[in-house]
Amino acid sequence: MYPMRLTGLTDSPLSLFHAILVISDTDLMQSAGMMTLREAFELTAAESRLAVALASGKNLEDFAAERGLSKQTLRNQLKSVFMKTGTNRQAQLVMMLSNLVPKK
Repeated sequence: MYPMRLTGLTDSPLSLFHAILVISDTDLMQSAGMMTLREAFELTAAESRLAVALASGKNLEDFAAERGLSKQTLRNQLKSVFMKTGTNRQAQLVMMLSNLVPKK
């Protein structure tokens, strides 16, 4: 169990105080990260898989080949992830998720 501050997601003066408490089962590390993302940011299953992959260090090309998806499909999903998480670059997304997605 660990807290995660969610700064920068709103323009509110209270955004410094926005946080979530993440509780994860260490036996279910990968699925815990996906479930957390789906609940915290209302991501679809596909979007959460992509976010977890990026947070784990995979790039779009490798993930596309692994999943049998086009790069354009993943780009569209990534745009949706950016919108739902309040981020606008892949590096910013990965940095924000680094404390949220459990390490393997």
